[in-house]
Order: sequence, then structure tokens, then C-alpha cells
Amino acid sequence: PVATLIPPPRGLRGDIWNNVERVTLRNFMQMASGFDYKHDPVNNPIYDARQDRVALAIGQKFIAEPGTRFNYSDADALMTGTVIASLADRSLLEFAESTLFKPLHMSNYAWWFPDQGGRFPGGWGLRLRPMDMLKIGQLYLQKGEWNGASIFDEKYPDLAWAPGVSNRYGLHWWIGKVKGVPFYFANGFKGQRIYVFPSLRVVAALTSSLPGKEEAVVPLSVVTAIIESADPAYPVDAESDAKLMEAQKAGFHGETRVRQDNQDSPRRF
Repeated sequence: PVATLIPPPRGLRGDIWNNVERVTLRNFMQMASGFDYKHDPVNNPIYDARQDRVALAIGQKFIAEPGTRFNYSDADALMTGTVIASLADRSLLEFAESTLFKPLHMSNYAWWFPDQGGRFPGGWGLRLRPMDMLKIGQLYLQKGEWNGASIFDEKYPDLAWAPGVSNRYGLHWWIGKVKGVPFYFANGFKGQRIYVFPSLRVVAALTSSLPGKEEAVVPLSVVTAIIESADPAYPVDAESDAKLMEAQKAGFHGETRVRQDNQDSPRRF
């Protein structure tokens, strides 16, 4: 239970703290906490850096028994990050720097929007270069090994990619299959993606600023093209290739939501 892994926020009522005695870390990582979270980045107060986000996350009402219902939740990802920071006894950013960013020689990263307690959100605000997103995918493909060092246990990818409460989601990784080829992906806002195709030994990263309609079409077209290019068992499908070319010719209409002088900075993931 998460109540055994983190200290209670100051001033929190005891009945609210009792909530996390029912929820395990695995429940949070599988997006199956049972809390009634509604994904609304505009109005949900959990995105407000002035709040105590942990108190908000665990103060939600239960709508299902933990471990029985999948519900995409940035609050669940927030709690995963909170547990990591608590057990590491340092901020989530400091832990990521020492265990991942520096060993993989990543640079120009940033993690935005810490809350009033200095906690970094586990579910949003991380900005990475595409080449560093690729390194994360490659690290999983290599089962945690990087330049002869073990970054994480070699058995962890199999654990993280095993279906949980939803057969489309493992431990903070999405699960997909196209043309019979399984793949796993980290899914970020407006089209940021890290794709890993273990059977093809291929990793891909996408950065974009796509509105909802295009975000629903473009990544799937790219995945199909990757599989057709990398797997000789699947010859190029003229129809899917033509669709991707049409999309390219039409151009994309994503909106720039940061300053123009920030365009070469790492994208939010």
C-alpha cells in the first residue's frame, strides 16, 4: 500500500489518508487506483502548482475498487512520482538526473511545474530532446543495459509491458499491435511518443503539436510505415503509404503554444 511508502501531507485529515491504505503502487502504475479522476487539464486543480497535489490526488472519491477499473489519470502518475521521490529521499528530477539523464548523457532536459511542496509532477511537464527520448526507448530494448552498466533490472521491461487491468496498458506504458507486430509506447501530450518494437529491434520518437483530430491519425500512420519499412514480412501497403503522403502534402495544423524563441528547446513529454 502506498500509505507505507510515503509520509502523509501536512494537515491531511486521517480519513483521507486512509484512502492510500487501499491503493498499491501497482494500482497507480496501471492507472487503476479506483479514484474518480476526470482528465481536464484546464479546470482540474491538480495542474495548479500552488496546490498540494498529493492531498488532491488521494482526496478524490473512489468510483471503483482499486485494481479493478482502468482510468487514464495524471493523478495516478503523480502518485507514482511521489513514491519514487519519497523512497529515493530526493526530488523526482534529482533522482532522474542521477539514475537516467546523466548515465545516458542526456542534455537540455527540463521538468516544469513543481507544486508548493517542490514535488515534480510524475505525469506531465518533462521536456526532452527527440534523441534523448530515443535513448529511453533503446534502454528498454536493451533491457536496462547501457554502455556495460545496468540502469535497471533486465526483467523490468517484461513487467512494465505486461497487460494490467487494461490489456492496452502495462506499468505506465501503452501496448499496441499493428499488422500483427506488437509494440509499446509512451504517450505524451499533442503527439509526443516513444515507440519500442522489440521484435523489429526498432525504436522511434515523435515530437509534434497536433490537435486532437490529427493526433488520432498521424501516429498510427507513422507506426504502420515503420513496420512496413522494417519488417520484410509486411510489404509496403500502397493505400496506407498514400494516406501518409496525403497528410504530408496537406500539412499539419498544430498550434504553437510557446514563444517562438523556445521552439528549439526540448518538447514537453
